Amino acid sequence: MIRSKSPATGYSPTTLVIMRDTTNLLISGASVAGPALAYWLHRHGLRTTIVERAQEVRPGGHLVDFRGTTMRVLDRMGILDAAGSGPSA
Repeated sequence: MIRSKSPATGYSPTTLVIMRDTTNLLISGASVAGPALAYWLHRHGLRTTIVERAQEVRPGGHLVDFRGTTMRVLDRMGILDAAGSGPSA
């Protein structure tokens, strides 16, 4: 069990319970956050399945601007170079 505590109050505003024997965690959404969450959960030994409402990959999309802390996270994930290379063909 992982508990996050507020430094100001000492109370736990949220509690995240992770059971190591969980068969599979379901993540809703295959945009940016879903696969990123799946990556980090996998690194900590958990299995995930990502579901998406869209029937197929949509062409185009929204521009995403990565800077600051996001750049460090992309580097830790090993995808900084690929993320900075622009849209894939």
